[in-house]
Amino acid sequence: MSEKNDIKALSKKIEDYRKRNLNEASTKNGFIEPLFKVIGWDFADVDSVEPEFPVFLEGENKPVDYALKFERKPCLFLEAKRINENIDVAKKDGMKKAVQEKVPWVIATNGDSIAVLMIDESIPEEEREVFQVTLSDSVHEEQTLSQFIAYLQLLTPEAIQSGVLRRFAEQKLKETRVTNVLKNTLYSDEFRTLLQENFSESYPDDNLDQDVLDKIMEKIKIGEEIGPTIIEHIEDPNSTKFQNLRKKLFQYPGKAEKKSIERNIIEKRELWLQFIERKRMSSPEFKDLWHFKQKGVAGFCFYLTYWGLATNDGDDKVRGGKFFKINDAIIPEIKAILKINT
Repeated sequence: MSEKNDIKALSKKIEDYRKRNLNEASTKNGFIEPLFKVIGWDFADVDSVEPEFPVFLEGENKPVDYALKFERKPCLFLEAKRINENIDVAKKDGMKKAVQEKVPWVIATNGDSIAVLMIDESIPEEEREVFQVTLSDSVHEEQTLSQFIAYLQLLTPEAIQSGVLRRFAEQKLKETRVTNVLKNTLYSDEFRTLLQENFSESYPDDNLDQDVLDKIMEKIKIGEEIGPTIIEHIEDPNSTKFQNLRKKLFQYPGKAEKKSIERNIIEKRELWLQFIERKRMSSPEFKDLWHFKQKGVAGFCFYLTYWGLATNDGDDKVRGGKFFKINDAIIPEIKAILKINT
């Protein structure tokens, strides 16, 4: 089953909520609470999740929708909004309350979009957002179901308590800051002057037209893929725990899954023939065979481990990337699929 079909049931539920224009309470009960229960938060235990947790700002009680706790102490504030409401206000409200109570994390969500913020007064507000994902947007993109679940894995009690979320957030912050410096350098007057001088030295008989320079600068994109790869920070997607989470979030019919895998094998026939023969290949080799774009090869490699078609088998120290070893148990089935479709 394709990812668009995989999440169709959930996206349909979101659209249904939007059409009915459900209020905040209904959004909480019908979508937000079930979603966070699935990833391990116990809403029946006030020592784990306390609704309407009191926070006093300027002498007035302005409770946060949910305080998620460890050892009865809040570790994360969750601010909820109705399904049709923008979550920017929830982010700001959550930050104020978290700063007041010295709580390190904030989640703002309307059930569809989920934003996570790291609260540290030494970090400017504009740099506090760790990530924001929107499930309904992912209907039209490949691999986004896996990405959505991966991000949810960062929000499990275990991931927060063990520091997985913090490590991801700190790396994201560093890479964002480096990118900002690169942007500022690239688009500075000093850089343009240096570029013009170097161009004149290299090509003394030619002139660097300003219009050409402007067009080139516009085409240069830096930081479109900011932050660490989410897959580096979560549990092995081939693990039982990950698969169970996936099944709880999205109920997959097995026959449809099988058709999706078969379709992938048929479409990438030459690649799979090579993989069966060699049994161990690296991500750069996959890229060479199928002419993947960078995001495409990363998605394919994740697909392999996600479905148990192959396992990670170390780093490719010569070309970079990772090695993957095919699952011997599925080779006969792959051969059968390829034989049927010759």
